Amino acid sequence: MKKKIFLSSGRNDSYQLGHDKSDGFYHEMKVIPQNLQIKKVECGRSHVIFQTFDDELYALGRNDHGQCGVQFGEIGDSYNAPPVTTLTQCLNNETKSTLQNVNDFSVGWFHTTVICNNYTKILYTGTYINNRNKSAFSEHAEMKLKENCKKFTKISSGCHCFAVVMDDRYILFKDINSITKEYDLFKIVNASNNLQYNLQRNLQNDNFNNLQNNNFNNFNNHLKITDLQCTSSGFLFLTNENICYFSCNDNENGGIGGYGVNRIKNNQIVKICTSGASMDVSLKLLKNGLNYYKSFEEQMIEVGNEIGKEFDVIPFYYSYQFYNREERRLYATSGSGDGQLGIGLPDSGVDGYTPVNYVNELLKNNPNYEITIHPGCDFSVIVLEEQETREEKRTKSVLFCQLNNLLSDVNIV
Repeated sequence: MKKKIFLSSGRNDSYQLGHDKSDGFYHEMKVIPQNLQIKKVECGRSHVIFQTFDDELYALGRNDHGQCGVQFGEIGDSYNAPPVTTLTQCLNNETKSTLQNVNDFSVGWFHTTVICNNYTKILYTGTYINNRNKSAFSEHAEMKLKENCKKFTKISSGCHCFAVVMDDRYILFKDINSITKEYDLFKIVNASNNLQYNLQRNLQNDNFNNLQNNNFNNFNNHLKITDLQCTSSGFLFLTNENICYFSCNDNENGGIGGYGVNRIKNNQIVKICTSGASMDVSLKLLKNGLNYYKSFEEQMIEVGNEIGKEFDVIPFYYSYQFYNREERRLYATSGSGDGQLGIGLPDSGVDGYTPVNYVNELLKNNPNYEITIHPGCDFSVIVLEEQETREEKRTKSVLFCQLNNLLSDVNIV
């Protein structure tokens, strides 16, 4: 069993850190049993959800909107449950039992949403969503598979919204103030191609539309949504052509072709990154290293070269961490008033790039550990996971080859 170290830093008024410290530095979480094997972590405003390898969920932290999903029964608008101070298993209001068979999940400020039942059903708990009087996970009336769609393939939450993808083509999006909206990748890309073509050739839209729509599905059937990320009140998605699109919330019928989505000009994007508590988004480019794209303005703001070229940008709530993969060092910048960046509690914003010393020391002393960072709004969780050594990988490969040869020699009667 490979070892995992769970660290947390930030505000601790809802005991979301899993330890009793609130000094703005990372400390080991004390609430996760050694025999509980965790494969995914997501942080919200002040709560954190853990998924096990048994596809069950456990919650910790703030629960005043039922966002942890650990109680049965009805709640009202004035619901004010106390924080979940010990790691507690999430519940399914539909079956009146523990929540099981979770395929994927996402966490926003005050909600948690899951894909379950072999990628065919959406359950949720918390506020901003219909049937908010349920305090355990319940089915969402508007989040149903479209006819002829086989499964939900992706899920993401922003501060006050969430979205799911069906069959890597259709997006269902729900925010705090509106009904669920549907977006079709094929229609968006078709409209975008029309626009690009007409800008270059100065043709009339109607003529080109007629030409394209005659073979609409065949023209687009190679396209897939490869990534989906929600922001504070919208979403971005990335296609297998390395093109990124983002929702425009100021006009319901705005954007490309009136579909409410615009395209980021750079067409060499290979990764998008945000979180359920973030206000900004980072984009990884095929060229020029890694940049972050702020507030959907048509402006790419390049991160300074002093922390290296090969690094990840992790957006928090108006602050950032940067991880240099080559040097295995973590840095932080901008506001850290709640201590969520693990560099203490400075009185003002952090200029430049400040090393997160405790984490960097652990990485230095444990070269076979890999890091994943999970930002919340006023706190964060870091997981350091022991990796297989080169000798372990070699031994496993040899054993696998021996087993394969043995099975190939077996005569089945």
